[in-house]
This record gives sequence, structure tokens and C-alpha cells, in this order.
Amino acid sequence: MTIGTASVVAQGMETPICTNPDRQVNPAISGDRIVWMDVRNGNWDIHMYDLSVAMETPICTNLYILLTAMESPICINPDKQANPAISDNKIVWMDDRNWNEDIYMYDLSTDTETPICINLDYQGSPSISGDRVVWEDNRNGEADIYMYDLSTGTEIPICTNPADQESPSISGDRIAWIDWRNGEADIYMYDLSTGTEIPICTNLGYQGSPFISGDRIVWMDMRNGNWDVYMYDLSTETEIPICTDLTNQLFPSISGDRIVWEDRRNGEADVYMYDLSTAMETPICTNPGKQVNPAISGNRIVWTDWNNGDADVYMYDLAVKLDEDGVLEKGEPVKSVILEENLDDKTIPVFLTLGTIAILGLAFLFLRKKE
Repeated sequence: MTIGTASVVAQGMETPICTNPDRQVNPAISGDRIVWMDVRNGNWDIHMYDLSVAMETPICTNLYILLTAMESPICINPDKQANPAISDNKIVWMDDRNWNEDIYMYDLSTDTETPICINLDYQGSPSISGDRVVWEDNRNGEADIYMYDLSTGTEIPICTNPADQESPSISGDRIAWIDWRNGEADIYMYDLSTGTEIPICTNLGYQGSPFISGDRIVWMDMRNGNWDVYMYDLSTETEIPICTDLTNQLFPSISGDRIVWEDRRNGEADVYMYDLSTAMETPICTNPGKQVNPAISGNRIVWTDWNNGDADVYMYDLAVKLDEDGVLEKGEPVKSVILEENLDDKTIPVFLTLGTIAILGLAFLFLRKKE
């Protein structure tokens, strides 16, 4: 259960983003763009799906014009590319094309790929916010946190404490990570605007998988003997338990007031959400099979889904409201939705805009009248 909250049923729409027969895992999302690791070519590559790109209008059903959205391979180098992260137009990942793990970036606005760090030692677990890329780096013999600023072309060591620092997450001027300097895994943060490092959580027990968004940092916490989700608000300097159910809650992600995580309360992994503005907890996906590694950006939640027997990428849009018949509710201020259409036994995610509905719907009626 979640401390001091009630549970509600999710009201939105779930969409398959990629159900290729091979595995798609570890999705990340920023706005309209979703990236993930994809093994369809026999090795792990980085693929992207853009919810905003519309193509031909092949179908018109009940004036819903279904437009095919665009999936793009971002990096299909013969070697392994893993753990992508995305911020607006920029995608970063861990890449072992040079026989050790490095950090690479792809800029969608310029269609260019750039090596960010190709030091001879291990660089992994990248995170990006705007022009800043952070990662875990082993060049000094232990895991440290480094940053590269794309606007200045400079690399900066953020934390090189003799113990290990792992799994960084960045949002604006702030960087959070796992820190082992006290003998157990804690959460620390560095503020670039003030040049100060502060401990966020040094509670006994393991704290891991931090994720930061604005003033808020979430992480998975073992203080109660099982994995729970906790949050620290930098603006109020308060720590809040988000979900302390007796089973495990893992790998949280946050965007604005919404926190999502992988939840084991039903026996298998599901996706749950907590809304700080309403103090409500919501099950997002409790389908059979595992739903793991969720990520959130605004109204959209993505995760790896094993419901079809293999790892696929699915999305849930909180902004889309459907009635019991699967039709958009009247008066709902939705700018766009994703539907799915089954063609030749292949489920195809499709993009829809209400402006296009209005224009092409009138054209449809005009053509029907001429018949």
C-alpha cells in the first residue's frame, strides 16, 4: 500500500509501440519520442518511435483517420548499444564498438552521431538533460560520475570519491547517483549551479536506482526489508515514502507530479503510478506476464511488456479518455491519441490528430455525398 493514499483505476489508453518478434527492452521517453534497446538484428541496437510523425492516411473508420507513426533505427552498429536515454532531440547510450563500453550520442535535429566519451575504461549508465550528459566512469579504478557539456565541449568530473559512485540521473543543474562512501548504497546529489554536493538519503539499508526531475528525486529503498519507493523534495527538504507495500517496488521514474514504478504485489511485475497532486495510487498495467522498467514523460508511460511471450515496448497515455465502448469521450481536450489497427494479423500503432480528423472527416462526407 501507499502511505496515506487511496487507489483508483487508471483512465487512459494503452498502446503497443513495438511488438517485433525479437526483444525490445529498457525504453525511455521524452515528449513524443520513445527509445529502447532492440535485438532484431542479432545484436542490441537503439531504436526510436516518434509519436508526432504522421505518414499516409490509409484508413478512415468512424471519421477517425489513422496515420502511421514512424519508427527509426538510431544506431545499428554491429556491436552492442545499450541503456538509451533521451532528452528532446538528443539520445545517448552505452556503446561497445571500440571493444569497451563508451558513451555515444545522436542528435535528431542534425542527424549526426557523436562520441561523448571513448576513454579506454568502462563508461556506462548514461543520462541526459538538455546539453548535459552524465555517466558512470571507471577510468580511476573505481566507479565515478563524469559529465560532458555539449554547449561548451567540456568534460567535468562530478564525483571521484574513492568509493564507487553509480547510476547517475540528471535534470537541469542537478545530478543524483548511488554512492558507496559510507559502506552501503546511499543517494547523493551535486548541484551545478552552486557547486555543492549533498547527501540525499544515507538511511541504513540499500538505496538504489535514483531518478531526478526538477526538485524531486525518487529511488528504490531497502530500509524496511523489501524494496519500497521513496522521494526527496529539494524545495521543502522533506523525504516522503511513496509506496511501502510489503512486496517489492522497483526502478521508479518521475515526471512532474507523477511517479511510476515496477510493482510485485500481484505476484508478477506490474506498473503502478502515484500522483503527488492528488495523493492517489493507480495501477497502470496489471496484464498477465511481466511489465518492467517503466519510464514517464508528462502524460505518457512506457515499459517493457512480456505479455506476448517476448519483450515488447508498450505505452499508456493518461491524457486519452475512452468510454466503455472504446470511443473518445465528448468534450475531452485531447490533442492527439494513439490507436492500434490490426492488418494481416500485425498490430500497428497509429497516430491521430483532431485537426486532421476535422479536415479529412469533412472530405470523407463530401465524397460520400457525391456518390
